[in-house]
Amino acid sequence: MKKLLKYLMIALMIFSLCACNKKPAEEEEPEETGIPFTLSADYGNGVSEDFNVSASKEGNLLETVQGLGIMNLLKIETKDGKIVKINDTEANDKSHWDVYVNDQLYDGKIEELTFKQDDVIRMVYVTSAEQPVAEKPAENGTTPESPAQTLVGGWQTYENFKENVSADEKKLFELAAAESKNVTYTPIKLLATQGVNGPNYMALCYGQTKGDKPVADLYAVVWNVDSSKKVSLISVDPLNLAYYVAGE
Repeated sequence: MKKLLKYLMIALMIFSLCACNKKPAEEEEPEETGIPFTLSADYGNGVSEDFNVSASKEGNLLETVQGLGIMNLLKIETKDGKIVKINDTEANDKSHWDVYVNDQLYDGKIEELTFKQDDVIRMVYVTSAEQPVAEKPAENGTTPESPAQTLVGGWQTYENFKENVSADEKKLFELAAAESKNVTYTPIKLLATQGVNGPNYMALCYGQTKGDKPVADLYAVVWNVDSSKKVSLISVDPLNLAYYVAGE
């Protein structure tokens, strides 16, 4: 019995020494997940393609998607900094391609567009009839007829709208709103953009008439920023809250 215990003790000692001398397993390096972003093409009439992409690093959009081989699935042709054709859908004198980055209209050269992690980049095909000349807002800040019916082209609305108007958007808005003589407007939410003759912007605004007895109301205000960065007020549509509250 003593010999058996002696052998067991020797075996345990040898096992312990082997365990101590065993090298720890090398830790596996975590797999690199890459930089995810979303690229989509909206051809209109409910037809669109979406690509969830993972790049090795943030950078130039066209160079990155070409390197990832997406260009074989989404053939993008450009000219003078603009998209002229995606797959078989080509822009013409009555249509064009708009590019949105996280719901913001991108007005730079497409070859210079860069992306960051989790960006959503949409390329939207817009067909537009000839833009009529919008009526100049009356002195009280409103337009005589429904301005919403005088605007044509593809309005792109924001999902759930934007909670706030950015500092740059507010600056442009203030330049346009300065054209109104009798009403002071304050933007609340940016509702939509329209890529016709330079981007148009539509915002929900709080408006208050000037004078001894100011009257407050909500308005849908549209302004334009042309290619030379000139800002102009296009239309003002009062929502007439008093009408809805009274239930008339």
